[in-house]
Formats: sequence, structure tokens, C-alpha cells
Amino acid sequence: PDVPVIVHSWDVDPVGTVWRRFADLLACGDIPSGLGYELRRLARELDGLDPDLAGHIVDPEVRRIIQRKRDVAGAPVSEAVAGELVSRLTASGVHPAQGLLDLAQALVVARSLVRTDEGSGSNGDNAGHRAA
Repeated sequence: PDVPVIVHSWDVDPVGTVWRRFADLLACGDIPSGLGYELRRLARELDGLDPDLAGHIVDPEVRRIIQRKRDVAGAPVSEAVAGELVSRLTASGVHPAQGLLDLAQALVVARSLVRTDEGSGSNGDNAGHRAA
């Protein structure tokens, strides 16, 4: 199976600042559960392209993908959530193409966290609350 590999410095608390946030967005239905996989497919398609060219493609393509996604209520993903996701592309100072892969992998891991919470009967800290 295809297992995501994510590297974060523990100084930035990746569980609290990245994975838990994404898990909350997924659990509340603010982003679709397959978004990480679709972004990972895009990252793989861009792999091998000239890094500068890929860098110019990443931001608008990620925005396009997110804009056509729907939350669990059938509404488009909110601008605030879309902006938060896109901002992660360069948040760590990496090239946007690497940021895309990091974002995709983090969403896949977060999806696993949501499934783990559901399997254990836990609803997480934000049960019943929709993320902003």
C-alpha cells in the first residue's frame, strides 16, 4: 500500500498545528475526505517537471481543485478554509511543489486520525462544532 511519509520538526507541534486541524476540518465535513488523495495525484503529476514551472502551476491548480469540491452539506469549501489550505503550500518556506506534497500527505494522515477517532467512539475535542 501507499503509505504517506511526512517529516515535521517537533518544534512546530505537527500534531496540534497541522494534523489535528485537518482532522477537525475533515470530521466536521468542511473538506471532503478524498481531497488529500486528489492533491497527492496532482503532486505526482507535477513530479519531474521543471521546479519553476511546477511552482507556477501549483497555487492556481490547488485553488481550482478546492473550488470544485463540496463540503458534506453540498456547499463549496469556504473561502476561509480554502485560503488556509493554500497558505500551507509555502508556509514552511519550501517550494510550492513540495508544499503541495506535504499538504496532501498531511490531509491523508488527518483522514486516518478521523477514522481512528470514529473507530474508538471518540468525536475529538470539537464534536458537534463546524470548523471555521
